[in-house]
Amino acid sequence: MRESSTVPEDVKQRLNWLLIFVVICFSVLVISLWYLQMIKGEEFKERAVENCIRSLVEDAPRGRIYDRQEELLVTNRPAVVVSIIPAEVDDLEKLSERLSRIIGISPEEIALTVKNYRENPFKPVKILDDCKTNKIVEIEERKDELKGVVLEVKPRRDYLYHDFAAHSLGYVGEIDKEELQRFGNPKFQGGDIIGKAGLEKYYDDILRGEKGGKEVEVDALGQEVATLLYQKPIPGEDLVLTIDRDLQLYGENLLFDKKGSIVVSNPNNGEILALVNRPSFSPNLFANGISSSDWQRLSSDADYPLTNRSVQGLYSPGSIFKVVTAIAALEEGVTDRKRKIYCSGSFELAGQVFTCWKETGHGSLSIVDGIAHSCNIYFYTLGKELGIERYNKYMQKFGLGEKTGIDLPAEAIGTIPSAQWKKREVKEIWFPGDTINLSIGQGYLLLTPLQVHTIICAIAEDGEI
Repeated sequence: MRESSTVPEDVKQRLNWLLIFVVICFSVLVISLWYLQMIKGEEFKERAVENCIRSLVEDAPRGRIYDRQEELLVTNRPAVVVSIIPAEVDDLEKLSERLSRIIGISPEEIALTVKNYRENPFKPVKILDDCKTNKIVEIEERKDELKGVVLEVKPRRDYLYHDFAAHSLGYVGEIDKEELQRFGNPKFQGGDIIGKAGLEKYYDDILRGEKGGKEVEVDALGQEVATLLYQKPIPGEDLVLTIDRDLQLYGENLLFDKKGSIVVSNPNNGEILALVNRPSFSPNLFANGISSSDWQRLSSDADYPLTNRSVQGLYSPGSIFKVVTAIAALEEGVTDRKRKIYCSGSFELAGQVFTCWKETGHGSLSIVDGIAHSCNIYFYTLGKELGIERYNKYMQKFGLGEKTGIDLPAEAIGTIPSAQWKKREVKEIWFPGDTINLSIGQGYLLLTPLQVHTIICAIAEDGEI
């Protein structure tokens, strides 16, 4: 007879552990499949759709800018942008090398630009702006080798007269991280073009318009095969200025190769007809994406070509301020048309000697003669009798010490000195000699050319500002 076989206990134990292990593995597999289908199913479905549907943003053309005669000053032109969609790239290094040979940007720079992009991987990442025609043709011819590369037509700002009224018109550029955080507006995204200076910045909300976009179906090579959805962008509104093109050009020719500012306005309504600043720059440098070398050249220039001298430059007004001294003295009864003041060429106060520009003196002068000859001694005398408190009263009446309200950003308010101001800023008391200097527009007084212009306009309009 055959003996019955028995399984040893240690073998049974091993088989039991094996069975438990198989059950656990099977359970993990079932749970994983359930998780992938039930929990992550929608996400993978969306990703599958995104792999065959491409969403592209279409920028709105900015509003055009005209002069008062509706002569076109600023418009838009089409520019082709070379971009890469990260999610569609199989081999970034190989793609970067191929694209580099066409557009002339190093493979390392191309790859780094894509890798540093932290937003939606299905959104195009700009590699080259304003691509030249010959490069566009080569990219199109080799598009089968450049999966993930897209060519987008974008509107680019075009300043037709180059440096014409550059400080007034301003310029545009890509929004930076600081601006994105400061604005806190979901409508803004990295790469958006916004006004950075001048009227472009002041009226950015009006000029910018609203972006559109489209969804297109693409094939396995990333080439568009059909447009599924299209939303047309809404162009920005046009802007008509009070600037007169011909008058502006005339002023710019007068200051050619010089430094300075010219302000021309209609005193009846305050309309600015010309606002000239020299030296200047071309806003097209910024519209096309300014290079580091151009930025370094402009920002380090000792003549400050980027500064709008008319509204940002602060200067001692000099003798033109004598009209404020004259008006204050007449209004306060310090002098009148009949009073004569003698100019010997010098004026002494508290042991300090102040001189006239005419060393031999002007002799006896009325207020009309004092203005006509711009006699320092005449106005020293009026200033001494007026005193700083009454001066401050009339400087405020002329609107000095505050912005004029011109529709340009970063307008300076100037420095309007007073006894309180000097004690706070200079840590000294106000001396009589400070008033003497103020009487002829010197000393601590600093005004913008536009503020000086408003003084003259107020006189032309019989005191109305």
